[in-house]
Amino acid sequence: MELVLIRHTKVAVEAGICYGKSDVDVAATFPEEAAAVKSNLGDQPFDVVWASPLQRCRKLSEYLFPEHAIQYDPRLQEFDFGDWEGMNWDAIFQLPEGKHWMDNFVHQRTPNGESFVDQAERVKQFYMEQEAEFNGRRVAIVAHAGTIRSLLCYLRGIELEDAFKMGVEYGEVVEV
Repeated sequence: MELVLIRHTKVAVEAGICYGKSDVDVAATFPEEAAAVKSNLGDQPFDVVWASPLQRCRKLSEYLFPEHAIQYDPRLQEFDFGDWEGMNWDAIFQLPEGKHWMDNFVHQRTPNGESFVDQAERVKQFYMEQEAEFNGRRVAIVAHAGTIRSLLCYLRGIELEDAFKMGVEYGEVVEV
């Protein structure tokens, strides 16, 4: 199996805003960014394409793989920040629960959201269910930084506490 993880391009959200699972649109620079991602993928075809159903991943996957029947799975969505979705990060960090979450983001759930363990578990369940289908095939997954980090932790045996040591930039292609 060759697994290629692709992060969505930049989003139409003001810098410093927490948007996680919110279904935000792509930035105006999408055409140029998507073309760069496509160029980075090369010419080798994919057998299977999966993506997060959020529009920033849906738009990129449809641009990159117009000939595929893309399969969407909600377990590939970004981290659910719950009540913090749409808030400014600086405001979140001023809250006592924001400070507590930052000290224990792996296990602590956000208010009406999830913990990193929760996200990692749903991403792991997705992968385990699809693993047999992936065997011997070239697979693309278009998703989010948190989703990609979760999957890389599982596949590479990295502790969740160390997930954010891995940078995952907008439009980045990670081959596993």
